[in-house]
Amino acid sequence: MRPVSVVVCGVVVLGVACHEGPPANAPAASARVDALARTCAKVASCAHAHDAAREHDPGACVDSWVGRPAPEADAIGGCVAGARDCDAVRACVHGGVDSRAAAYCGAHRDARTECDGNRLVTCSEDDPNESTATDCSAFGATCGDSRQAGGLLARACLSPSLCPPAAPEVRCEGDRAMVVCRDGAVERTPCSPGARCEEHRGADGTASVLCETNGHRHCDAVGARWCEHDALVTCQAHGPTGEALVTDCAASGLTCDDHLANGAACVVAPPRACDRGPTRCDGDALTFCAAGARVRVSCRTLGFATCDRDAHGVDAACAAAPAHP
Repeated sequence: MRPVSVVVCGVVVLGVACHEGPPANAPAASARVDALARTCAKVASCAHAHDAAREHDPGACVDSWVGRPAPEADAIGGCVAGARDCDAVRACVHGGVDSRAAAYCGAHRDARTECDGNRLVTCSEDDPNESTATDCSAFGATCGDSRQAGGLLARACLSPSLCPPAAPEVRCEGDRAMVVCRDGAVERTPCSPGARCEEHRGADGTASVLCETNGHRHCDAVGARWCEHDALVTCQAHGPTGEALVTDCAASGLTCDDHLANGAACVVAPPRACDRGPTRCDGDALTFCAAGARVRVSCRTLGFATCDRDAHGVDAACAAAPAHP
């Protein structure tokens, strides 16, 4: 069964795709790369111009996601596979759309940070659906005007009880949440399950707070990736420091290679079939290098009609069929 792709009022609606997947006896690495390649081809085809570079490049996307824990990658992959349009794909990658915030920002095109009742709304400059909101009342605060340094007024959540005049700029609320106070404005961020709030002070005396998990490991070179035997270590942003994310490449049938031009990554075992390069069209399919393996993903099986070789400048992407008069 082939999926159907149509244009409704300029919005791409993706049909439900049937995909046979790799053979039952395919190596674990092949199955893992195949699944990630399909996810990343769909993400790249729905990417906005302002999205991160790895969301435009399916090969870079695979290299990024193959270094994450399988349950996390599989959860997003399942969400993307079931998404019926590009708005749903972006929601899978970036989180759900706050429909109330989107409606507010759509009706107030010049708004940036405003109060909608007791909700602090931050409007995206490009797409109202990417706007966010904080319910100030959830932590006993009120949305209102905060006078910033230099006399500028800004909208913020305000709470004299959480942020009295003598309150420190950052602190932990027990071990459950991080609290930041600036010029009377308050931000409160709960820690996720399994993490606890910890207060730190740098060598220069600067205080900071972080939600830390048990067994966390700090690192200094944020963005760096390196190999430790067959494990990939990625230093990701985490407050004023970095946090090392360790991925067991071998668990997915891959190996860690730290001699790549774009940094270390989990890749298929040598010999490598390819190195990263532009994404191309091969008929109605995308072809690109994913984790050292050459892959081909049919746009039609993802719910698109064709492959557009100029979708992202020098890179191709799947696209809807041209609208007919």
